[in-house]
This record gives sequence, C-alpha cells and structure tokens, in this order.
Amino acid sequence: MSNQIKYMFQGFLFVLIFIGILVLTYYALKFINKKMSISSNNTMEVISGLPLSQNKGIYIIRILTNYYIVGLGEQITLLSRITDEEELEILKNIQNGESLTLLGTDFSKILSEQFSKFSNSSRGEDQ
Repeated sequence: MSNQIKYMFQGFLFVLIFIGILVLTYYALKFINKKMSISSNNTMEVISGLPLSQNKGIYIIRILTNYYIVGLGEQITLLSRITDEEELEILKNIQNGESLTLLGTDFSKILSEQFSKFSNSSRGEDQ
C-alpha cells in the first residue's frame, strides 16, 4: 500500500511541475511579446527584397511615409528614394495585400499574353 501512495504522490508532483512549467512559459512568452511590440512601432518596414547572394541584396524599405531602395552588402547603401507617385501607389497596394497591377493590368494577364505570343511564334517557326 505504501508503494501505491508513493507512486500517486510522484504522479501528482509530476503533474504539478508540468503545470508550473506551462505557466512559466506562458508568462515568459507574454513578457517577450510585450518587449517586441514596444520596439516594433511600425515606423520602419521592409516592403520587398531581392537577395543576390548570401550576404547581399536589394530591398525596398518604408521609413514613416518615405520609401527607399537600399543595397545590403558589406555595408548598407542608399540606392534611391522612390518619389514617383505611380510607384508609390503600387507599393502602397502591395503593402495592403492587393495584387500587383501595372497600368491597370494584372501581372497574370501580362504573363499569359507573353506566353501565348511565345507559343504562337514558336509554332510559326516550326511550320
């Protein structure tokens, strides 16, 4: 009977420790999330990027309401500031999750048109 009580006590202790670990993990994650949200105040955002190699790339970033193209390599280099209104509108649409449209035409339409032109020209060359 004493072994049975001993095993029940060990099982109860195991469950209690497990619940304690879960509670500590919850509060630790809550604390980390609070710290991250304070430092992330939406004044800067990477809109898009093109990695060129392991440590190099070109990125479009937003700082407040301005958009910049920067190069990242051994150092960060400002390549250009985007000032064209049409380009700014496209970037804002991308940020809002809308599909990329150029001059009112959806990219998928442009791609299908180019593909059909390519396939028509290749058929004409074979005949």
